[in-house]
Amino acid sequence: MINKLKKRLSLLYKRIKLLLFYLPKLTFNKTTSNKTIIICFDGVFAHGGFVDRLKGMISFYEVSKQLDYDFKIHFSHPFQLDYFFKPNEINWIQKK
Repeated sequence: MINKLKKRLSLLYKRIKLLLFYLPKLTFNKTTSNKTIIICFDGVFAHGGFVDRLKGMISFYEVSKQLDYDFKIHFSHPFQLDYFFKPNEINWIQKK
């Protein structure tokens, strides 16, 4: 009984922490005509190794193409991704 309560409180705490962290960063811009998928690697949560992150980026890019969404990457931890990769045909850099 106590373990279930601890798990629920822990989950609630994590959700509140997420909301408080990302809420000030949300912007609602109604001028864009297309929806956007943004994949975020900012060091707030553990994201796995670099190759795992690249696989995730490729997977989300494929999903964005299937749904006809724009695709952006926010990669700032442990380094800026654009130090090593530059946009070619598609500008994937997410503006802050």
